Amino acid sequence: KNLLIITVVGVGSFYSYRAYRSYKWSKEVSESDSITGTKPRIVVLGTGWGAVPLLKHIDTQKYEVVCVSPRNYFLMTPLLPSVSVGTVETRTVIESIRSLVGPKIKYVEAHCVDVDTKTKVITCNSDGTNTVSRGDDVKTLLEPSKRAGGASSRIIK
Repeated sequence: KNLLIITVVGVGSFYSYRAYRSYKWSKEVSESDSITGTKPRIVVLGTGWGAVPLLKHIDTQKYEVVCVSPRNYFLMTPLLPSVSVGTVETRTVIESIRSLVGPKIKYVEAHCVDVDTKTKVITCNSDGTNTVSRGDDVKTLLEPSKRAGGASSRIIK
């Protein structure tokens, strides 16, 4: 009987905490939406080695920060050989961007197509099932911009 009570209390506590956490997250995001336009916007392209430290340490009180990347995770590339031989598990080399940066930074899962510095517009093409704007082009106005796109694989012929 005691085990049943402990289980019910534990499960109830777990779901209560999850509901509180999602409420707190949505409340902070909606508060940041209400002050959009009053702060200079920084658009960070990519979730690589340059972007993650910038996103972790940027002052969100001073800047409105938007991260645009086709991947919603950070990949620890030096550990990939260890994954292939089985020394390290795959889940240990991938970290979700949302868990790294927090709720005050907006994230858009899309590919950057064009950066027009004269009109200060970044055009992004969303392609996936979990994107913010499915099937549409997302146009983001930018003030200062940080580009941390990183390197991409290319085949040399």
